[in-house]
Amino acid sequence: MAYQIREWLSRRAGVRGTSGLIFVASLVIACSSSTPPATQAPTLPSAATKSPALQPTATPKPVVPVGFQTAFGFGGEYAPFFLALDKGYYKDAGLDLTILRGTSGANTTQAVDQGTVAIGMADASAAVILRSKGGHIKIVGILLNSTPVGFAGLDITLNRPADLENKSIAMAPFDSTVALLQVFAELNNIDLAKIKVVNVTPDLYASTVISGQVDMIPAWQASGTWARLQIYAEQSGRKTGRLAIRDWGMDIYGDSFLVNDSFLASSPALVRGFLAATYKGVQDAIADPRAAVDSLMRNRPELDRAQSTLELTNAIELFLADTTAIKGWGYIDPAKLQRTIDVIAKGVGISTPATAQDVATNEFLPGP
Repeated sequence: MAYQIREWLSRRAGVRGTSGLIFVASLVIACSSSTPPATQAPTLPSAATKSPALQPTATPKPVVPVGFQTAFGFGGEYAPFFLALDKGYYKDAGLDLTILRGTSGANTTQAVDQGTVAIGMADASAAVILRSKGGHIKIVGILLNSTPVGFAGLDITLNRPADLENKSIAMAPFDSTVALLQVFAELNNIDLAKIKVVNVTPDLYASTVISGQVDMIPAWQASGTWARLQIYAEQSGRKTGRLAIRDWGMDIYGDSFLVNDSFLASSPALVRGFLAATYKGVQDAIADPRAAVDSLMRNRPELDRAQSTLELTNAIELFLADTTAIKGWGYIDPAKLQRTIDVIAKGVGISTPATAQDVATNEFLPGP
């Protein structure tokens, strides 16, 4: 694994460009067979031993029905989960897993907090906000090791924060990008009065910018919106411009695995098994993206293969962290977590945010 991680880390810079990414996605499949000041963060609990769930057992285990809810939809980011499902990794870990479609990170976070679903995935910001408001949610592992949030448009220059000024953007009031934009603007001396916000629901972001109604949209790196924009630009001979906030002082965590305190206390083995099986699926998806997309399409045939392939390619860069080879998959760095808490608290006006120890734990991760 360490060799594979080093190889991918050495190639990360080449994936960040916005042009030719559809070609990159095809090439990957063909060949397969910065920050605001942070307070001192406490050390998070860590796993004492490597989870036995990483190794398949010789005899079938009894399995427990467990629901996992996505943050939104069933895009390419979730291909590793379906690959792990098809390969039997979850059953080997004692889970009869059902993958449920989420409608937003906030809704998934609420569902996990209320016990409607056992495990969920959402942007780390949703967990920080809910925990700070008295919720009982906890991050038990990271999937996207840097925020995927960015702003994109067609045939425009977005090379630096000031390029956002004197442009219009489509954005829903409930989009978590709203709060992040406020912090981003303050950190980078952007005059928000020079950005015209047009109220548009997220499902219409891509069509709104393609039709020329706005200059730019929120374009999360692993999202269908960004992939659709890339595909349209490639097919129409136009160019995309994209600015990633992580490159300008906001390198915070993205999509994370969430469990409520009650399930964590009653079913620690299931949480460990889920994480071990999922990260095994992630490793397999990186090694063989085609197989991962095949599993996704087998389970969700209504999806578009080309778009799902590009979504997975875009997500793979964020699956890997500089700490993965040493600390293992999903590791939550205390300093980066504290930075995430600080940014989110500032963005939404939380005067007394939850502590890092309340928000997350490394205790259930499989380890290096």
